[in-house]
Amino acid sequence: MKSENNIVEGALKVHKLTFWEAAMIIVGANIGSGILGLAYSARKAGWPVLMLWLIIAGFFTTASMLYVAETTLRTRKVMQLPGLAKKYVGELGAWLVFISVAANTIGCLIAYTNGSGRILSEMFGLSTQIGSLLFSVPAVIVVWFGLKATGVAEKVISFGMMALLAVIIAASFLAENSDLSNAIFTNWTYAIPVFNVAIFCYIAQYAVPELARGLAHDQQKLAPAIVTGMSLTMVLLALVPLAVLSLTGPENVTQVATIAWGKALGEWAFFTANLFALAAMMTSYWAVAGSFLTNIVDKFNFKSEDDVKTRLFVLACVVIPPFILAYSGFGHTSTSINDISDDGRYLLFTCSERELTKRPFSTTLLYRMDLQTLETELLLKDPFISYAQFSPDGKMLAIAASGEAFNKIGLKIAPGQTSNMADGQLFLYDPASKQANPVTKDFNPSVQNFVWNKG
Repeated sequence: MKSENNIVEGALKVHKLTFWEAAMIIVGANIGSGILGLAYSARKAGWPVLMLWLIIAGFFTTASMLYVAETTLRTRKVMQLPGLAKKYVGELGAWLVFISVAANTIGCLIAYTNGSGRILSEMFGLSTQIGSLLFSVPAVIVVWFGLKATGVAEKVISFGMMALLAVIIAASFLAENSDLSNAIFTNWTYAIPVFNVAIFCYIAQYAVPELARGLAHDQQKLAPAIVTGMSLTMVLLALVPLAVLSLTGPENVTQVATIAWGKALGEWAFFTANLFALAAMMTSYWAVAGSFLTNIVDKFNFKSEDDVKTRLFVLACVVIPPFILAYSGFGHTSTSINDISDDGRYLLFTCSERELTKRPFSTTLLYRMDLQTLETELLLKDPFISYAQFSPDGKMLAIAASGEAFNKIGLKIAPGQTSNMADGQLFLYDPASKQANPVTKDFNPSVQNFVWNKG
């Protein structure tokens, strides 16, 4: 079946988008909550280094998107990336592209599902699962209604998202303690890690075939929409870390900008930043989930994306597995063996769990396992401990941690200062009395590694 401009419809249909709907799909896909971590990522290299990499990565990503757009328009038949890959590079290429899209999408949807639940839990006292469910319902409804609904929703929410950012960025620059010199410095030693962050800020490539079929009635607008969307993305990616670093300085920036804004500007900024984070996750969810849905329809030759049974089945395949994985425990807990007692009786190990709304954004659980009975005892739960070792007699523990561990008993800083979490301290801990002693509190060098030998 042919539509306007001789575009051939198959399982995927043409649904008209406006210029700004197409451009905002790109902005919505690219701008996720990860933008709030850019200032922390650039704190050692400096904002100019980050800006350079954002320009380079943005240029080459945009070029690749324009290439895909040209290929899509020349193909005439409405396809997604696997279909295009099969036509031009064969079946193996189609499977590799599909696997890439699937891996990226599932990872993103897990992060959005879990992150939204934690934010709503922190803001309103809900369980994280209920928070994720409240987030997922409107997200899934928009994806169900298809490309046009996604375009309209992306346009409305993305403009609102940019308005929220404009307010908080302006407040950051106008704050009394804001100073651009806090951000304008360069340290090229840390340039490569910043490049790794910048390259992953642009994830809208998968949406290009969606935009091509949405603008099939006005193909000349496709390239300008891509360039506009990518340009707006780069401006936002640049301004957020510049504002945060100018406000806090590299020494006091937090891993997530919501914390830094809340400390520097007040509770309203923390709330506004969290609203932005939810909006950013929502717009990214719509873009990547909608694209993945049509990728599945295209790759597995379903009858039509408009067929209700087909759409319901494919949508379930898109949204249910990430939700289950988000709360299955897989990938959320990092476990490390710390030590084995000298008599071989006990194993000491730690588990790390994410806490995205509270500094330092993860918490560590220290366990002791009896290797004869396999009984496990939780000894400590503290976000600021790193690892532990048994004393030679197995009765005491030596624990490496930052000064903020054990209710900040290891800190030795002036009032109002923020501690440096990289300043490692050593604590002696008695599991029987549950008492800790900060043995290196007055020891200036940072403790990073230690060994407890027999005397």
